[in-house]
Amino acid sequence: MVEVETHLNEEAAAASAEIAELIGAVVGAALSSPFGEIAELYAQLRAEWIRRVANGGPCKLVSPWIFPGALIPVRKQAPEDFKMWWTVFEPGQGWGADEKFAAHASGANRRWPCSMTALSARTAAAMTTSSGTPSTARRPAGPTTPSSAG
Repeated sequence: MVEVETHLNEEAAAASAEIAELIGAVVGAALSSPFGEIAELYAQLRAEWIRRVANGGPCKLVSPWIFPGALIPVRKQAPEDFKMWWTVFEPGQGWGADEKFAAHASGANRRWPCSMTALSARTAAAMTTSSGTPSTARRPAGPTTPSSAG
């Protein structure tokens, strides 16, 4: 389906909310009661909707091709991180800070986006052969959180 999208950075999102309120005030003053009050209230609600979705950051306004004036605010998603990360567990201290592997970015990481903290000792042992070298076994299906790693 074809959509109309207007991408807004932080400043443009804040300005579009202000512009919606100004349009509401002008239209509200121009129309007779109760239509003026309804139009002004609608513009104020739309401005607040944009502010809450943007939350001080960027957003986009999206409409279906058949109704380009709808422009529904949608939060922009952060780009996915396909770099490999690792961390260390110290007994008594817990998990250390996540560290990024230097100069590594792979499209293969898309199917397993969790960090190395998700590997349990049993999984790590299963991925190592008896000689201590890494095996060619596939990673476990699905992400595992550090709290469930055992």
